[in-house]
Amino acid sequence: RWFNIIVVFREEEIMYYCNLASPILKELDSLKYIDYDLDVKYFVNKGKVKVLDKKEYEDNKEKYNYPDWIDEKIQKEMKVLLSWVKNEVGPFSKEFRDKWYEETLKGKDE
Repeated sequence: RWFNIIVVFREEEIMYYCNLASPILKELDSLKYIDYDLDVKYFVNKGKVKVLDKKEYEDNKEKYNYPDWIDEKIQKEMKVLLSWVKNEVGPFSKEFRDKWYEETLKGKDE
């Protein structure tokens, strides 16, 4: 996929931060990815989704002359990501959240 997802568990809420980015690239002894500026924040408890940095993406698309296929891929992946959020697919499912919330609690006791 052309995005990565971070889930943040707080006492008062669960929040996802998602970056639109290239798949991971291996180069010599390091792993890299290209961040395409667009981000999505999803506040589970509020059911609120925010798309961030649209202007920054548009500015950098022009500045760095992203090829059309990159822009098309980013737009397609944004639709996939928002669909996953809306339909609670994969890491956005309640089952995933519950499992990993329990795992984080276990880690606090160790």
